[in-house]
Amino acid sequence: MALNDIISAIITDAEREAAELTGAAEDAAKRIRTDAEEEAQRLEAAAETAHATAAAQAAARVTSKAAHHVRLIRETARTEVVTAVFDRAASLLSSLPDAEYRSFIERRAHALSGLSGVVTVPHEREAETKKALSASGIATKVIVAPKGSLIGGFILETDDALYDYSFATLLARAHEVEGARLAQALFV
Repeated sequence: MALNDIISAIITDAEREAAELTGAAEDAAKRIRTDAEEEAQRLEAAAETAHATAAAQAAARVTSKAAHHVRLIRETARTEVVTAVFDRAASLLSSLPDAEYRSFIERRAHALSGLSGVVTVPHEREAETKKALSASGIATKVIVAPKGSLIGGFILETDDALYDYSFATLLARAHEVEGARLAQALFV
């Protein structure tokens, strides 16, 4: 074998080995590239999922806040309507005709007949209230409430108890007892 043949064989072997190494490197590069593309797709999908989850959570927070705001507005409206109803009732009570007012006082005073103490009457309806209480047999010392502080009814204070039949107290009790039922009936 001549030198040229040896060199030729070495070159051929080197080229074959280079081709094998290049093929193996290209296969490895393809595998690495495929793996990298798959990983990128997984990461992209995960990012999209995370983004979608974050967007869904943000939307849920906004929806929840809006629903809370709606409930607050409804509750405020209920409260305002019920308060307006009881304010209107107070207005109607304070402007009862004399005969109806006297009947109201006499019915409440009848249950207290025979008691004595200090009775507070409204400034605006002092004479009517005193007359009705006197007719019911309540022995009392009368105090006239300052103008505007007691719109109707009376308050009897004995040594043992306080009997509050003022319109304000009667309406407050009615509001406690009937306010929720009234709101429910109005906002079904």
